[in-house]
Amino acid sequence: MFDYTTNFNDRDDFIDVENVEETVEEDDTKLGKVDCDLLNIRPEANTNGDPVTQVKRGEELLIMSGLDDRSNWYYICTAAGIEGYVMKRFVIVD
Repeated sequence: MFDYTTNFNDRDDFIDVENVEETVEEDDTKLGKVDCDLLNIRPEANTNGDPVTQVKRGEELLIMSGLDDRSNWYYICTAAGIEGYVMKRFVIVD
């Protein structure tokens, strides 16, 4: 299980990222690490519009889809529980 601690409204909460999306099977996920200084997390698998957040080099991402397809994008969840899309070339998959 991948538990991450977050701080929201001065409370420490735990997020179980294995259960972020019920349709994702444990075997279908992998961990990845950010391999650039700042990586944009996008609401859609394109560069149109503003990113929802950014993550720093070395941060872990739970890759929930995109491992087997030919697109240039992974659908991920951050340690803070934010879901979105990142370009594959900026993520190292464990």
